[in-house]
Amino acid sequence: MFCYFVRSIKNGIFALCTTHTFIIIEMALLTNQLEGDDYGDQILSKSIKAGRRTYFFDVKSTRGGDYFLTITESRKVNRPDGSQAFDRHKIFLYKEDFMKFTEGLNEVIEFIKEQKPEFFEE
Repeated sequence: MFCYFVRSIKNGIFALCTTHTFIIIEMALLTNQLEGDDYGDQILSKSIKAGRRTYFFDVKSTRGGDYFLTITESRKVNRPDGSQAFDRHKIFLYKEDFMKFTEGLNEVIEFIKEQKPEFFEE
């Protein structure tokens, strides 16, 4: 069983903690640009457009040569004044969590495939 808690680190940055993982979630709501988006050297980037949303998978390198993954969901939103902006949510995934994250993601995807196979039809 996992114990989850959320802790504010600084403006707009929250930590989602479990007994086994520590994932930093940056919430940049209704902004056109993320503040401090220089988290590491870019190794690989993959974007997936899905309707109004775009998902970005970015592999970056730490100063020590380790890799980490950032997963960003971005969607265009209309502001009350009529202008448009982007609602972005970012998850940082570090090497020590790759296996557990992959196992958990595969487990829930398989569950959905079994329960709702029509979701996976093209």
